[in-house]
Parts: sequence; structure tokens; C-alpha cells
Amino acid sequence: MLYNDLKNKTYTFLCELRGRNSLEYRFSNQNGPSLIASALAVMLLGLLEKIRDLPKAERQAWGAYLNSFQRPNGFYADGDISLENLVPGYTEERALFHRTRHVLFALSTLGCRPKYEFQFLKELSKEYSIRKWMESQSLANYWDASNKMMDLGLFLDYEARVLGNKEAQKAIHVLLDICDQNTNPKTGYHDAGKSELRNAMAGAMHLYPLYFLWGRKPKYPEKVIDTTLSLQQADGLFGYEVGSCGEDCLDYDAVNILVNFSFLTDYRKEDIIQCLRRVLKALETCLNSDGGFCCHRRREPYWFGTYTTEVSIGESSLWSTYARLLTIAMATKKINDHPFYGEWNLGNNLMEIWDRGIEKPRWYI
Repeated sequence: MLYNDLKNKTYTFLCELRGRNSLEYRFSNQNGPSLIASALAVMLLGLLEKIRDLPKAERQAWGAYLNSFQRPNGFYADGDISLENLVPGYTEERALFHRTRHVLFALSTLGCRPKYEFQFLKELSKEYSIRKWMESQSLANYWDASNKMMDLGLFLDYEARVLGNKEAQKAIHVLLDICDQNTNPKTGYHDAGKSELRNAMAGAMHLYPLYFLWGRKPKYPEKVIDTTLSLQQADGLFGYEVGSCGEDCLDYDAVNILVNFSFLTDYRKEDIIQCLRRVLKALETCLNSDGGFCCHRRREPYWFGTYTTEVSIGESSLWSTYARLLTIAMATKKINDHPFYGEWNLGNNLMEIWDRGIEKPRWYI
């Protein structure tokens, strides 16, 4: 399969998930319409270079639709993240942060802004408050904690760069200073050595784009590369189980680290290239006949934090498809002789930084 074939198949899959109108989408063919699905549809259309085909009026209408879910305090929410729908371990705080992050990504891609200010940042952007909040996060489950840290960093970044909030800018550096203090010199991950290694890798990746955007060099880059390369499984992916199509987030996180860090140093350059070739080969097994990608093929369903986003074993979803395509797009930035190599439209949000931020992200332009 070639680059254009993959893009076309993915676009067909996305179109099949439309709801009652062009603004509603389902997370998978097993779910009803949700806010997160509509936001992910925008993000995927951005990566596929389809957003530019939408008339300005339609982009504005989509932005207004997303903003209809914003609360006056700034958070975005719908029934999908009602308390009874949250899977164990997925807290209300994380759900609100997570959904708000994705809607902010989508709005930026559409050329729109939130309806309300982020009132929830008024206190959190203060140095005392952010230090206290950071201390409350569990480094023993850094994957979870750093998701919220990334989200908070993104909200602060938006406030600083787009709205000119100087206090938010200072808060970002406080957050990253704490990450520096918690960096494990053996791995380069900022979990203070308290998390299981894959958990720590996934967690650390969430903060690296923020480092790059603010001109901060992560500590121990060679250790980061060594540790991340060591996590590649025999099947070419980075999941906990071998032969089960890895796991969308873990595979993306590892590739994001290796591609971005290859712009920091030439250390193990050829090893990184060979690793990425193995990833690209393995990802072909994660593509389904409907044109979407699966999260994994383990003998268990998949949830995007809520019971209402449940996806059956090995089935396609919007998040997994976006994450897998993003992984392919980043890997092929370093491997331009692969059939999936092409002009992927990267740079629409924080998660699409692939060159340690050398190319100014378009959402600030």
C-alpha cells in the first residue's frame, strides 16, 4: 500500500463515523456521537490535509459546535465523561483535562478559539499552586500523572503564547523545573525512577514537546535514547505483549521520542533508523479492512477512559487511527524510502511536533 492509498482508506473510515450531520462523529462504529469523537475527527482531517478543503463558514460552524460544550469555567465536557461512565482510575480531573485538551487542539486546527477563558487556570497558574498540584501527582504512575501535566502545560502554553499571559509563561518553567528535578539519570525520564519503565517512557514523552517549544533541552538525552530503544519488542512495537499489535499510545510515544531526540543528537542514529523501519513494518498488522487502525489485538476491549467509548477486541477507533497515522508520519520523516512516506500535514498541535520544534507549529501563526 502506498501513501495516497493509506490516506484515502483512512478518510473513508472517518466518513463512515459521521453522525446525524457533518459535525457529529462516533468514536468507533460501536459508539454513539461524542464530543471527543468530533474533536478527533478534526485532528485527523488536519493530518490528512482535508481541513483546508472545508469552507470557512463550515469551519466556524464546527468551532461553534465544539464551543457549545464549554462550561463557563473553561472546561469542555459532555455526557461521555459523566461520573458513572468513567472507567476505574480515570478521574474526573483527568477526564476534564483530557477532553479540553483535544477540543483545544481541534479549535486551533479549525482556526477558532474557545468561547470562555480558562477560569480554572486563575489559581493553577500561580507558582505556589502549581508546585502544590505537581506534588499531588503520583510519580509511581507517571503515564497517568504526566497526561495531566501535559494538559496543564498546554493550557498554560495557550495562555502564554496566544493571550500573552506572563504568569502562565512563568508557570510553564516552574512545571519543567520540577520535571528536571525528578529526572532519573539512569533513564532520562522524569518519574524519579518510581514508575515501571514503559509507564515512565509514556509519561516522559508527554512533557518533551513542551520542553522543545520553550527552548529547554531535556536532561540525559543519550539515556533517553538508550532506554527507549531497549523497550522495542521482538514484533517491532513497544506494547507490553509481543505479537498483539503493540499499543497505540506506547508505540506513538516511543517513536515521538526517538524522532525528536534524533534532532538533538546524532547518538545511535543508525539504531534509531533501524528501529523505525521495524515499527513501520509492524504497523501494517494494525490496519483493519475498514481503513482504520486498532489500539491493540490483546484479548480485551479498549476504552478511551469511558465505558461509552468501548471498542471490541482489535476493532478500529478514531483515536487509534489518528495515533497510528501520526506514528507513521513521524517515522517517515526519518525514512523517506518507505511506501508510506509523503507530505503528512504535521504541526497542527503540540503532539505533532516531530523536529524538536524547529518548524514553528502552525497553531500559533
